[in-house]
Amino acid sequence: RHRHPGTAFFCSNRYSNIGCGRTFPVYWDDILPHASLRSAQLLALIRVLASAVTPHAAWVAAGVEISLTGAYRWFEKWQRATHIIRTRLCQTSDPPAKTDGIPDPHTLRHFDAAFPACTCAGAAFQNRFQIPLCG
Repeated sequence: RHRHPGTAFFCSNRYSNIGCGRTFPVYWDDILPHASLRSAQLLALIRVLASAVTPHAAWVAAGVEISLTGAYRWFEKWQRATHIIRTRLCQTSDPPAKTDGIPDPHTLRHFDAAFPACTCAGAAFQNRFQIPLCG
């Protein structure tokens, strides 16, 4: 099931339809708008970053086929989007409590708590809230 990120739907107001006459984007499960990286790849990269010593080590360990510069850009986008992501996640479930002494990748744990049955929490996030994971 492959869908393109450029999909827009028209809310038809023609022929006695009750629509608004505007188009609106739909964010499909695993596609990040205007990016070659999928939501599952981004979360894998961020999960590795949470336990890596440096961002460079995270990029090497993740094995994602993007440049090192691209990885740094994604890390920065993630940092900028974290407050929006966590606000939305709080609408789904309460944040999990810290249970150990390991530095806390709190947003990642919150993803797991909010979408426990999903194979890709990033795809579930985009599908539920219809906003891009990082944008």
